[in-house]
Amino acid sequence: MDLSAVPLLDRYKTYDGPEPIANFFDPCFQNSNRYDRAVGYFTSNGVKELKNGLRRFTENSGYIRLVTSTRLEPNDLEEIRLGYSLREKVQEAFHKTLKTLEDGEVSEDTLGYIGKLIKDKVLDIKIAIFKSDKDTLYHEKIGFFSDESGNQVYFIGSNNETRGGLVSNGESFEVHKSWASDSDARRVTTARQDFERLWSGAIETLEVLEISEVSKELFERHAVAFEERERGAKLPPVDTTSVDEPPVDEQLDHVMPLDDEQQLPVKPFALRPYQQEAIDAWLNNGGRGVLAMATGTGKTVTAIGAFEQLVEKQADNQPLLILITCPFDNLVRQWDEALRVNGYQPILCFVDRNIWFGDAHQVINNLLLNRRGVGILITTHATFAREDLRRLIETWQGNFLIISDEVHHMGSRSRRDILPDHKTHTLGLSATPSRKNDVVGTQAIFSYYGDVVYDLPLRKAIKMGFLSPYLYFPIAVYLSDEEFTEYTRLSQRIAQLSSPNDGALDFDENPELYKAIRARNAALGNCESKLSAFKSEVLKRREDNFQLVYCSEGKSELQSEKQLTEVMRILGIELDLSARKYTSETPKQSRREILEDLLEGNLKFVVSMRCLDEGVDIPDARFAYLLASSSDERQWVQRRGRILRLPRDGEPKLAQIIDFVTFPPYGSSTNIALKLVGDELMRVKEFGSDSTNPELADKFSRDLEREFGV
Repeated sequence: MDLSAVPLLDRYKTYDGPEPIANFFDPCFQNSNRYDRAVGYFTSNGVKELKNGLRRFTENSGYIRLVTSTRLEPNDLEEIRLGYSLREKVQEAFHKTLKTLEDGEVSEDTLGYIGKLIKDKVLDIKIAIFKSDKDTLYHEKIGFFSDESGNQVYFIGSNNETRGGLVSNGESFEVHKSWASDSDARRVTTARQDFERLWSGAIETLEVLEISEVSKELFERHAVAFEERERGAKLPPVDTTSVDEPPVDEQLDHVMPLDDEQQLPVKPFALRPYQQEAIDAWLNNGGRGVLAMATGTGKTVTAIGAFEQLVEKQADNQPLLILITCPFDNLVRQWDEALRVNGYQPILCFVDRNIWFGDAHQVINNLLLNRRGVGILITTHATFAREDLRRLIETWQGNFLIISDEVHHMGSRSRRDILPDHKTHTLGLSATPSRKNDVVGTQAIFSYYGDVVYDLPLRKAIKMGFLSPYLYFPIAVYLSDEEFTEYTRLSQRIAQLSSPNDGALDFDENPELYKAIRARNAALGNCESKLSAFKSEVLKRREDNFQLVYCSEGKSELQSEKQLTEVMRILGIELDLSARKYTSETPKQSRREILEDLLEGNLKFVVSMRCLDEGVDIPDARFAYLLASSSDERQWVQRRGRILRLPRDGEPKLAQIIDFVTFPPYGSSTNIALKLVGDELMRVKEFGSDSTNPELADKFSRDLEREFGV
């Protein structure tokens, strides 16, 4: 991937000379991983014209940012003048345009293809409109390609991102390359700075808005339909009666051989003493059991060491199939990276079945044919719930190890009932394997995977020097009377919904319960007094780097803005501190950039909700502000563990956790109020007991217990 190797002209025309798509857009897409575009108009047909280049671009983990415009009708302008929200009217106008396409004959493919790009986090769209003269159309036409080495191609001309602008109209554009000359480099840099100001909304005369959730849902709906048409409505059956022999040179592509002559090069990793202790305990239990190891202590490395030593102990040299299940996509990729570093070639079985099913089938075929080796499949819990993967796994009747990362997820009714019966070995990994208020689900985990054979609590890991020590600062905040009334209503609703299930919080069987618990967490987490307390705490640490903020999900019924938006406003506008949000909507490329900027000291704050809870490695993080509130012990553990990993440079660090502990209004004495006090203080006592300043949490707890008469 090298843009500087692409032979580019200084100017292209749609009506004369080399055709722009084949000679400019396709090779630039194939040799870049970033495409930024600002245009007056775009259409899905225009984007589809670029499909050949985009296919390779997405393989490069490419990311597109598109700024476009929309025309406001006279009645829209009148409503804005009468006081209607500019943001809402612009988003409505953009959505009307999409609906026009949806109602036309071209909707399935045009909206479907671009919807897939948005759904896969490849494409982000924003709408630009002039603040003062709203019936004037933003109509700039510029674009940038960038590669991983920093080379950039900037183009400017008359063409929109439409089929007409790319193919049928008489259009032209000029090309400037960052490596061509000093003047070209300056031109590219200046234009790039202008685009970044545009994207961030820093141009005073323009309002730059994200598309509405309604438009995103429309795109996603068409994306799903488009994917179904692409792969066909019906999945082909798995042939369990015969095995087709692949060509000899393909037989070992995805199987790790065991004999020395064909062993792939492995980068060795050194197991820590406690990791070897965990492996010994698991092997002594017949290759069955759960490792309850604190976040940050290297469960992935331990698991790899465990199955390697299992293979070494097998005297019969029989082949082994390993299935690794993970709750999230990012954990799948982390397992993939760790295994490849150690010489394995796993198959990632998630997202598009057409991509992985044939390779996964071949892994099993090869194990059957060669009667040796290790084949590894990695999947998400959601994909494993699908019938196609489970039927494929059932065709293998040899040695079979199932490893479940964050194994507590596997105790839900929908997952525990589909676990394969023909496993020969099991390994569960979690800092907190027990499921809260779900005795049946917890028992199902230990019945299937085996009991906890090794337990490494956080306090012990800190004492051994494998996690960083930390200071703990609980900050008391109080619900308003109105907020507590809403909290009480939701608590009563939760009690009503959970009583038929003996109090078990199994969301798979009771989506209404899940909805109610999330709403109550939002009511607690979005306590208005947290924002002023948060600002005060940030001011004490404004010169420090490596800071994480965990915001509450969504917003309560009493809020007009999400807490995350308010936090970004406090950090970026009121305090002028560098901060970026990291959410489920953040594209993959942007996620990598955000974490890199944080670790390199170019960014002080990363503001998130749940996305940093599981599977994100930020070893240099030193500060965590806990604004989100949850009764789920697992979330406490994950968020605390995020900042306790040892830093990359190996130097010792002392982390800080700033926990905004939410209490009912002064003088509250209802059962629900006292239970809230008890639940919050449980976390304070646990966090404080493991900290280097436990006396602060002790005093805090005593004072609050005295205040509420607990």
